[in-house]
Amino acid sequence: MFNSKSFKKVMCLFLTLVMVVPFALAGCGKKGNDIAGKDGEVKDPKDLKPYELTWYTIGTPQKDTEKVMEELSKYTKEKINATVKMEIIDWSKYTEKMKVMLQSGEKADLVFTCSWALPYEQLVSQKMLLPLDDLLDKYGKGIKEELDPMFIDGNKIDGKLYAIANNKELSPETRWVFNKNLVDKYNLDVSNVKSLESLEPLLKVVKENEKDITDIYGADCGFYTMDDPVIGGNVPLVVPYDSTDYKIQDWFEIPRVHDELKTMHEYYKKGYIRKDVATFGGIDRGKTDKWFVKIEGCLPYYDEGEKAAGRTPVVSVPMFDQTYVSNFHVAGSMIGIPVTSKDPERAMMFLNLLNTDPYVRNLVNSGIEGVHYEKKDGKKHVLPAGTQNYDVPSFSLGNIFILDLGESDPDDLYDQYKKFNAAQKRSPIFGFKANLDPIKKEVSAFENIWQEFGKLITEGVVDIDEVYPKYMAKMKAAGYDKVKAELQKQLDQWVKDNKK
Repeated sequence: MFNSKSFKKVMCLFLTLVMVVPFALAGCGKKGNDIAGKDGEVKDPKDLKPYELTWYTIGTPQKDTEKVMEELSKYTKEKINATVKMEIIDWSKYTEKMKVMLQSGEKADLVFTCSWALPYEQLVSQKMLLPLDDLLDKYGKGIKEELDPMFIDGNKIDGKLYAIANNKELSPETRWVFNKNLVDKYNLDVSNVKSLESLEPLLKVVKENEKDITDIYGADCGFYTMDDPVIGGNVPLVVPYDSTDYKIQDWFEIPRVHDELKTMHEYYKKGYIRKDVATFGGIDRGKTDKWFVKIEGCLPYYDEGEKAAGRTPVVSVPMFDQTYVSNFHVAGSMIGIPVTSKDPERAMMFLNLLNTDPYVRNLVNSGIEGVHYEKKDGKKHVLPAGTQNYDVPSFSLGNIFILDLGESDPDDLYDQYKKFNAAQKRSPIFGFKANLDPIKKEVSAFENIWQEFGKLITEGVVDIDEVYPKYMAKMKAAGYDKVKAELQKQLDQWVKDNKK
């Protein structure tokens, strides 16, 4: 969304945030119908035994989470005779903590999963998530009415769905995002910046004139190319978006990627990239002027949204001429039901409310009206408690298109989303989901190898030509050739079956 409650939490990975636009906003801001009104299955909540839903999600832990859940539980108890306990686990700790919890068999009813944290395909291969097709048909018909079919079809594995995508835009547009204060100060022309190499004249100006800025190029924001990862997680096997032969390539061996990684290292040596980037915990660039350029996955009205939220003013430029929707994108933000859930049916009933009931969705997103925000002229105005005590990432919590608009949101925001989505193209391998069962041991090992080498290479700290052989030696020893061959075999069969 264009207001501060969502733009504040657009991470540098927000290329991975996955959304769509069905715009069913009738009755927005009003409490929804009983669940029986959506799926006809639950006639009376009194017929259900009391249950506490345990929900784990990603973000920064908030002071008022328990208070908001208490308010939510009053409503969900009436609707589905269930209370809700939500635990927000910090971004950097989420994946590892949840893996340990799920592997230990600890009870969980709802978990955030995606293509970049607690990877969806790996959870499925490890049999940690329940198949949801029957539950969706029985208790989630409202979800099926709201959710674009691409989010369902694109996330099926061997014909089954294991998580519900959070309803947002199909794919964000990757852009160079510049600190407008510095652009204006030095009268810099950013309109023609398309490549990493074309940035250097601008980086040089800032480096020579702003001696106290070490964060000139925000390499920690990620490294992006026009390629579709074949599986989620940190496995660098991709199919380029312009591919016509469906051949899987090693990302590091693609010439344009190799060249840009060499450039990244040159920028690191020249001081455009901060020296501690490999261990850098990140900063909120919206609250400081001490940076020049970063990469973001952007939505309509991004520049205007940053300004309206009182953040560092920016000017952004599309990085590529075309935006693609990939498997990585449609799996960018989802909620699954783990096999450790004691009541999967109730979990799906709550997911249905989260995606169809504006009262539930607005409460989870923005907190309690009158405490964390107030309504004026039909729009939300965030109160200090909404910034200080309950400020959560909208993209991870369900259907954003039944949220009330924020005070700075333009009235045509959702129309712009429609145009935004209509201009996007599908990846050539959209809909392909690998079966990781034959290679799950190897893929798990690859994660550890990436942790050792990935940031050093992609953030420019090391010369790829010097480090890549060491990286690849470890990948080969862990089964790289087996994994690549297995994935290519599966992709070839998918191409044949789908008459590509």
